[in-house]
Amino acid sequence: MNNMRLLGHILLWIGFLTGAFIAVRQADPPKEPAAEGAEATPAEGESEAIEDDAEISVNTDAEPADEEAPSPIHWPAYIISLSVAGAGVVLLRLTPKSIDADQNHTATGTLEDLATLLDRVQTKIDDWIAQFDDIFVYDFHGKIDAELSNDLGNFADLRELMIPAFGLDHYARIMTEFALAERTINRIWCASADGYIDEVRECLQRASDHLKDAKLRWNDAINEKGVETVVVEKTDAAEE
Repeated sequence: MNNMRLLGHILLWIGFLTGAFIAVRQADPPKEPAAEGAEATPAEGESEAIEDDAEISVNTDAEPADEEAPSPIHWPAYIISLSVAGAGVVLLRLTPKSIDADQNHTATGTLEDLATLLDRVQTKIDDWIAQFDDIFVYDFHGKIDAELSNDLGNFADLRELMIPAFGLDHYARIMTEFALAERTINRIWCASADGYIDEVRECLQRASDHLKDAKLRWNDAINEKGVETVVVEKTDAAEE
């Protein structure tokens, strides 16, 4: 974890816990000691007279209680603790960009790499659809592990390159279709392991459709933002 972010967490928790401790500690103000002789028990003969005098005193001589009692919280210490917590929040707000850069340091690539990965995954799915009758149903989950897992993982690792290039709106549209395709590929893996040939066939087509939609969203972003990288659609003429 970045040192500044760690310091922000420390300050935030120190300030929060200190403020909570001050508030709880001062919640019950100390009671005033009883006056001398207050605990003395009156004589039995005098009890009725004392009660009568007390009722008269309450009704005539008692003064109204002070409605605005002073706050028991030690405000200077409480404000200092809030300031420490606020400093921690400020540090946490100022450091996320550098943290993201540190976390993504090992994932390097370009938009061209993302375009290649997306095209390669869709090409592989389409090849499996064309060769479906020649592939044993129990072999698909092994082929996914061997031929698709790395490309899917690399695309996910590099996905945030699209945010500065395309903006969050296009990024969300592309990743929605890609995530649906990836989820469908996971279903293919499970169906293949269980030998459900019809579900494998259906999910292959669905995954291909989602990947095609992702490529369309990609090209929409390219056209709108003016970026030169384009995912090339595979056509029969190109294959010939």
